[in-house]
Amino acid sequence: MAQKQHQKPEVEMKNPELEADQNQEPIEEMEAAKKEAAAAEQREKERELEELRSVLRIKELEAKVSGYESKLSDIRAYVKKMEEEVSQIRFRAERDLQKNLDQQNAKIFMSLLPIVDNFDRSLQAASGESASAFSDGMQMIYKQLKDFLAKSGLEKIEANGTAFDPQFHEAVAARAVDEKDLDDVIVEEVQAGYKYKDQVIRPAQVVVGKLAN
Repeated sequence: MAQKQHQKPEVEMKNPELEADQNQEPIEEMEAAKKEAAAAEQREKERELEELRSVLRIKELEAKVSGYESKLSDIRAYVKKMEEEVSQIRFRAERDLQKNLDQQNAKIFMSLLPIVDNFDRSLQAASGESASAFSDGMQMIYKQLKDFLAKSGLEKIEANGTAFDPQFHEAVAARAVDEKDLDDVIVEEVQAGYKYKDQVIRPAQVVVGKLAN
């Protein structure tokens, strides 16, 4: 009987270089994945940082705009104040000018009052010759002068029969009266008084009634 040859089992021969390549691939993939993850994380951080920078820039711009608005508000307030001051200056200037004009007019009227007084006295003296041409002419001139003065703003101060008022009247004498209603009442006008725009040009000279004891 022939002996069976003892066959040795075949041993599979492994290529060390091939195994190294196969083991290296997963490692490289892992390294690549890690790098990609790190890059993605870096990009996310950069994006968040850029958003933060944008927010900061917006807030900085908002702060500048707020500052400009505050300055603009101050400028508007200053301009308004200047306009009010100019308006007040203009008002005071116009008021002072009008006051000066009134004072000048008052001086003119003051110089005309003696003429009016002379007319009064002349007409009283000529009252007995009412039919004469002289008296008629004097009456006409006197009326024209009084109309001119009245239109210019000159007013005669009321006297006879009114209560004595030291603001408008100057008492030159006192006269005893028996009636209580005539006490401190003007019973005679010695010289007419005049006022111009509420400014007394000349107080009326009067005789004031005083109740007899």
